[in-house]
Amino acid sequence: MKRHIEAMTARARASTSTTTRVGDGGRRRRGGGGRARVVASSSARVVVEVFWDVDNLCPSDGCEREVARRLTRAASAFGDVRRCRAFANEETMSRISLERAVGVETTVVDASGMGDDVDDALAAAAAAFAREGAETTGAETGAFRFSTRRRRRAMEMEAVASEEAETEATREAARWSARARDARSALPSAYARDETVEAIVRGRSRVAVIVTSDNDMTTVMDYLSSHGVAVVVIGNFANVPRAAGGMKTKTAKTRVKSMGTSGMTKEYWEVVKRECEKRELSRLKLLQSCDGALLFDPNRTFDDVAGEIVGVWFPARGSGIGRWYG
Repeated sequence: MKRHIEAMTARARASTSTTTRVGDGGRRRRGGGGRARVVASSSARVVVEVFWDVDNLCPSDGCEREVARRLTRAASAFGDVRRCRAFANEETMSRISLERAVGVETTVVDASGMGDDVDDALAAAAAAFAREGAETTGAETGAFRFSTRRRRRAMEMEAVASEEAETEATREAARWSARARDARSALPSAYARDETVEAIVRGRSRVAVIVTSDNDMTTVMDYLSSHGVAVVVIGNFANVPRAAGGMKTKTAKTRVKSMGTSGMTKEYWEVVKRECEKRELSRLKLLQSCDGALLFDPNRTFDDVAGEIVGVWFPARGSGIGRWYG
């Protein structure tokens, strides 16, 4: 299947949003205005890029601008946000308008084929960011091959070199996973429990923030780590309940009812912590390939806008989660 992926090398301006269509000749639209508020970072020398899988973490209609601001604000805690890039297919973009989100460079992918083209475009962009500093870090700069589970299953159904393709994909993932572990093992690790950002970045000069809950992204995350990039993932990992109706016990129903429907209340935070402990965050496949994770709740409203980052996790915390939202 032929793919047309336009290389985006120009830095996105904070006062505009840019949309690029992949698969239709790269037509661009411009929109937006004003300036995205970015919280000043104490580590301005650290370069941060955000890669947002909008198909996976999609803001509600009308909330795009504020959700994008919240993602960028969180990313700025780790350094200087150079660019925020969002990837989505046509169907997703027909329901929302990321042109409202100033400072976000958007790639709209023609996913009329197998449906993995959005993942391909995000992975290619993240891999290019990884290779930017390869000469400085001394990491290998060989070609990176990305494959999703859905594509491999489709190949098996079509009997197109399925065994060889599966073996090579598994070998590729294992190779970058091992190199990521080696790269992390060489980093300093003596950080206090409350030094959250330092414990995640661990002295590295580049941070990739991947906004997704898709396990297919683990290989590209390992690739980033093996090239000396700190990886932070933002996603909905805890499935915090919205209503008491689905709770099985009276105690659980009472707990969920007491947390209300908006804002960071004490009762809500207790439910978040309990859900994270139940899921054992440290055992989640996606989180095993990152240096830190920010928990995003897409349903709860904060200041009348649905979707906010509420918690932070990194390996030293085990399965516990710390509070992020102020």
